[in-house]
Amino acid sequence: MGLTVTPIPLLKDNYAYLLAEDGHAVLIDPSEGEPVLNVLREKGVALDAIWCTHHHGDHIGGVEAIHVETACEVIASDTDKQRIPCVTMAFHDNEAFHWHGHRVEVMHIPGHTQGAIAYYLPNDNLIFTGDTLFSVGCGRTLEGTMAQLFHSLLRLSSLPEQVLIYAGHEYTMKNIEFALTIEPDNDVLQSHAETVRILQSRKLCTYPSSVGFENAINPFLRTYLPVMRRTLGLGSDASDLDVFIELRTRKDHF
Repeated sequence: MGLTVTPIPLLKDNYAYLLAEDGHAVLIDPSEGEPVLNVLREKGVALDAIWCTHHHGDHIGGVEAIHVETACEVIASDTDKQRIPCVTMAFHDNEAFHWHGHRVEVMHIPGHTQGAIAYYLPNDNLIFTGDTLFSVGCGRTLEGTMAQLFHSLLRLSSLPEQVLIYAGHEYTMKNIEFALTIEPDNDVLQSHAETVRILQSRKLCTYPSSVGFENAINPFLRTYLPVMRRTLGLGSDASDLDVFIELRTRKDHF
């Protein structure tokens, strides 16, 4: 069986992800311990590592218990290595490592937090973005600046269109509701709203998305469009960053 990605719903609206192949596995952002350990037991996989995208408790709450139980590696940003328990390996931007024959590139994407990173598997067209890029949305700037977050999103949006995105929360419907106030005539967005309603009625995960799809529906990746300036009441000379700041400010109060 090839590489699989299994979302694990945790807490109120968090996702951890189980990346597995040939009996080996990695966990991304486990906010709880015992529910995740139960999934590992059910699937009968050996946990090689936990990959942490950032230090917030709703993404690392289960790290210590899982590490103690499995003796797995714990990987994080070098910036966060003192803020996450049990870290065994820490990486800087653009460094890479291998897991089970798969190349994993670390992308520093500050803004939501200063140490936020994404795990990009270029040969598998997968990326785990934590709380920086969501489907139809993005994270809040809790530690970084608007400019940092904007440039992090630009970097993610420039990846190949086929790259599948897995993010840390189930915020998609709420994000769509906001996006439709900005681009009510976006046919792709309108169609996706119905798809997401069906998925959520069945209690199914709305991920993965993809870079190409997000570039078509995510307002935070579409700041270059003239319609954004008109909708937001900004002049035609407003920069893309100006548009992003106005969007993020409005979303903060939506």
